[in-house]
Amino acid sequence: MALRELKVCLLGDTGVGKSSIVWRFVEDSFDPNINPTIGASFMTKTVQYQNELHKFLIWDTAGQERFRALAPMYYRGSAAAIIVYDITKEDSFQTLKNWVKELRQHGPPNIVVAIAGNKCDLSDAREVPEKDAKDYADSIHAIFVETSAKNAININEVFIEITPDNVPDTGLTDGKWLQCDKPRSSCWDMARPEQVLLLEPPHELKFRGPFSDVVTTNLKLANPTDRNVCFKVKTTAPRRYCVRPNSGIIDAGTSINVSVMLQPFDYDPNEKSKHKFMVQSLLAPPDMTDMEGVWKEAKPDELMDSKLRCVFELPSENEKSHDMESNKMISSSLLKSESSALPVKSLSSTLDDGEVKKIMEECKRLQMEAQRLREENKQIREDDGLRMRKSNMMSSQHPSMGMKKEEGLSARTVALVILFFVVGVIVGKLVL
Repeated sequence: MALRELKVCLLGDTGVGKSSIVWRFVEDSFDPNINPTIGASFMTKTVQYQNELHKFLIWDTAGQERFRALAPMYYRGSAAAIIVYDITKEDSFQTLKNWVKELRQHGPPNIVVAIAGNKCDLSDAREVPEKDAKDYADSIHAIFVETSAKNAININEVFIEITPDNVPDTGLTDGKWLQCDKPRSSCWDMARPEQVLLLEPPHELKFRGPFSDVVTTNLKLANPTDRNVCFKVKTTAPRRYCVRPNSGIIDAGTSINVSVMLQPFDYDPNEKSKHKFMVQSLLAPPDMTDMEGVWKEAKPDELMDSKLRCVFELPSENEKSHDMESNKMISSSLLKSESSALPVKSLSSTLDDGEVKKIMEECKRLQMEAQRLREENKQIREDDGLRMRKSNMMSSQHPSMGMKKEEGLSARTVALVILFFVVGVIVGKLVL
């Protein structure tokens, strides 16, 4: 399958939402507190459209006036330019016209121009009528789209419209435009094959605090097909999470549980989590012997993926103690299993629902056994101390008893001597 690269630059006034459009397109996320771009930022995304791969090389330029002189560095050599304005700010639409003039004078001769009226979700505060913007786009033969990066309206479509398949070789268009309420294009759903795995939860991973210790949540991956499926679990913050198993094979008609362990950190309730996970899957070849080799040789149109965002929550007071104990038990048992020399396939296939329950029961049994051993050890130490005290007492009594015995023997001897003496005296007197 052929790969076509398309350099695209985004131009427009500061604060109109250029970076938000790029982030929504590339990462499918929205941050209301995104920082202004300094100079320019660069991102890429490869999509499949009409049996071809299109790799977008996206330059997001700064809108501040002090960076205006740098813009030619980025739109020079571009195949398309998306000029963005804010429908709630008339001044941003006037700035857009200046960008159009500059591109016509100094830009590439056949550059495709798309005009994006962003923040169409704020139609109640509109200052730029949609008809005026559309008429202007028609007058310069530009694509016209009203978008909302916040609500993901027409974001993918504006990039689809600037692909070479949709633009004549002259670089001019026939005044194509998309309404703000237009649904997502069905052709975009062909960007990748549909994910065959069933994820539970399907869209977000919830972590319940407190976050002073390891917090664990489970992701269930089910394979409803009649073929084995290879999988990988990736994250945008690999140092913050421990994932077990993070790759493996799911046999046909089975499922596994993936444990995602969030490492301890200082939680700020005012900070929004930007962490994301992606589950990537691939149908396993029937004669597969090397899973890593299969991943390396896989073509982009064979890969399937699903994205999940991370959500941090604090439990109610009566749930804190129970949740902390459960998380400790699960994380300790999984870290023990990690140190064992099980192959990836065996590990991934054994961690099903029943196995996780067995692990928890085994962990509880081991804790009870350890407590019993501690009590026995304590009792043994007490018994040894008692025996030692008795032994010391007996050893201190033995010398006194010996002395008494010796004293008793000496007294009896003297008495016998005296008795024999008296008897001898009496006998002597009788004889005489």
